[in-house]
Amino acid sequence: MHNSSWIAVTLILFVFAIAIWGPQSTLGLIDWFRDGSQVSQRTSADFVGGTGVDIAHSDSAGNNRITYTITEGVLAESGIATMGANATTTDVTHGLGQAPDRVLLTPRGNWDGVTWYVSASSTTTFTIRHQAATTTAVSYDWRAQEEEE
Repeated sequence: MHNSSWIAVTLILFVFAIAIWGPQSTLGLIDWFRDGSQVSQRTSADFVGGTGVDIAHSDSAGNNRITYTITEGVLAESGIATMGANATTTDVTHGLGQAPDRVLLTPRGNWDGVTWYVSASSTTTFTIRHQAATTTAVSYDWRAQEEEE
């Protein structure tokens, strides 16, 4: 091995030794933040997040540990909606907590001549609309969902 190689290896080992046995702070080296609120003052990080993900944490100062709980939010809901006879609209509560990016409808039966569509959606409901009233009730299987990432 050349002298320059030994110098490089020695320098790497020296830096590694300082990192391992160097001075440590009991208050932590770095403050970590998530969404503008302080998560911890330890050597842990919060690298998970996004739509439909909720992160809870607790900081135990006695043992220098942070406990994280990661839960996935509701990305889709489904059910059955029925529009009564002689009606042209019905509102369906979807439970997503935000306006759905997509609502899928499937009629439960053969409803020839019935034009149906979703006319509006909000953070709590969407509206199924018929162009004209029917003489009998019409049921739909539905699925409301957020955009998948």
